[in-house]
Amino acid sequence: MNAVVASTQTLRNTAVLGYGGLIPFVVLALAPLIEARWTVLAGHALTVYTVAVLSFIGAMAWGVALVCPNLTPAHRRGLLLWGVAPSLLASLAALAPLPDRYLLFVATLWLAWWAETRLYSTSVLTPRWRKLRLRLSTAVTLCLAIAWYGQT
Repeated sequence: MNAVVASTQTLRNTAVLGYGGLIPFVVLALAPLIEARWTVLAGHALTVYTVAVLSFIGAMAWGVALVCPNLTPAHRRGLLLWGVAPSLLASLAALAPLPDRYLLFVATLWLAWWAETRLYSTSVLTPRWRKLRLRLSTAVTLCLAIAWYGQT
């Protein structure tokens, strides 16, 4: 298998897993609108899942810093430092009262997207990945907005 096929397969797998990862967001955002008694459980579960996803987004920076050989020491250090920020910000947001924490999660998500556009070159994250990341972030934002609305 050549590198182009492997890259295409990796992107396909990334898309399938990324869109699949939206399922908990959709279910947990809509659950309280379907059945009010699920509000507390869905709120806690959505909080835990969102913190995990934002931590994963930060961890991507560590992956880039560890595997990309052509980074300058300053760029590598910046990626490593940034890599912990989403999980720290998400953990702090989780301490905010419901439903306001959802708005803090959205802010963290878009801060991470903005940071990625500055920290990662197109050779590291391809335009296809950036398009996927934008779509996923938009969908997560919509889900968190629905959850916020459903609990206000």
